[in-house]
Amino acid sequence: MPELRKDPIVGRWVIISVERSRRPKNIARTKQNSPEPGCLLCLDNSSSLLSEKGILSGLSQSAHDVQWQACSLPDTNPALRMENPPERKGKGVFDTIRGVGTHEIIVEDPERCGNIAHLTEEQIGKVLACFVDRVKKMEGDPRSKYVLIYKDYEPHSKKLCFSQLIAMPVAPKRIREKLIGARNYFQLHERCIFCDIIKQETREQKRIVAENDQFIALVPFASRFPFEILILPKQHSHDIAVLGGNAQASAAAIIKNILLKFEQGLGDPSYSMIFYFSPYIEKKAGHWKTIEEDYHVHIEIIPRLTNIAGFEWGAGFFICPIAPEDAALYLRETEVCRG
Repeated sequence: MPELRKDPIVGRWVIISVERSRRPKNIARTKQNSPEPGCLLCLDNSSSLLSEKGILSGLSQSAHDVQWQACSLPDTNPALRMENPPERKGKGVFDTIRGVGTHEIIVEDPERCGNIAHLTEEQIGKVLACFVDRVKKMEGDPRSKYVLIYKDYEPHSKKLCFSQLIAMPVAPKRIREKLIGARNYFQLHERCIFCDIIKQETREQKRIVAENDQFIALVPFASRFPFEILILPKQHSHDIAVLGGNAQASAAAIIKNILLKFEQGLGDPSYSMIFYFSPYIEKKAGHWKTIEEDYHVHIEIIPRLTNIAGFEWGAGFFICPIAPEDAALYLRETEVCRG
């Protein structure tokens, strides 16, 4: 029978309806995109941009040094711009804020096109270091309330490996739902909801896909999409600094492992990977008084194997055709070849 499950963090319900799909290994693959004609970020062009704009991440010695491995560049067609201070306006029931913010491209490797899973763990660790560097450097800007880093991957793309960073003057709705859910749980239990999820999942061992000394990857209990992955640091931290030092290597290892399982077990699907860091938010009026204790940095990886249709848009319910326990078992048993 189908089952309704409630996300313990944001309170959103999903429908797990396994009758609507085949077994995990037979789930439909995403449509393959035709190869793209070229990439503005590839070695020659990106080196030119580095010379013109300068390296923002500090991970390379020279703008003319083609040995750099990860850097950030201004997006040539940004969604938000930093030229002016934010200006909030209201007209009746409608509110607007000037489109102030930062939009950057984080180039993950200058010479490889395609899947970040094919980079070494050391290279992925340097990409994470670049994320940390950029988010930390934006922390003092009063125009930035939240920084979202995400990666959209398409198989057989000729574009260079890159992620995107957008700094916004407001915290997005999805982020606020997570923050509010974490705070409400902490007020009731005086514990972090994410830490409690780690403890229960470790005890039950039903939805864990992979883990190492510092990170755990699992299929969420109330998954919105088949083979959705949640990656959590085992040590509690609301701050991006959790990805510093040895943690970057552990995070890189588990990300590479999951993405190779996607490639070799799911037929190399398109996916989105989102990094959820703590917002730049002042602890005033007691609004975010416990954020250091109740929030927990995390990563979501969502393979795009199904389409969102009218029911999802209309009801706000997601229908997941694969039981999270079955998805976790399938991925857990998928042995990856790293050659």
